[in-house]
Amino acid sequence: MNIILFSFNDFKYTNKNENIFSFNKKDERYSHITKILRLKVGDVFKCGLINADIGEGIIKEINENNLLFS
Repeated sequence: MNIILFSFNDFKYTNKNENIFSFNKKDERYSHITKILRLKVGDVFKCGLINADIGEGIIKEINENNLLFS
């Protein structure tokens, strides 16, 4: 089972009472999510905030520079 780890450094902004996080295209997690797991906008993946909780992330946007998730 894949768990994508992220930190507060990946925080982008808050939108409609949800926190949005971002992985840059050069980030290995971006490549893993898009090329290995082949996830798309709207897909859910298992993720964990480092030294905190494990939960689910939902992909909000994938563009040529970033992957955004909440």
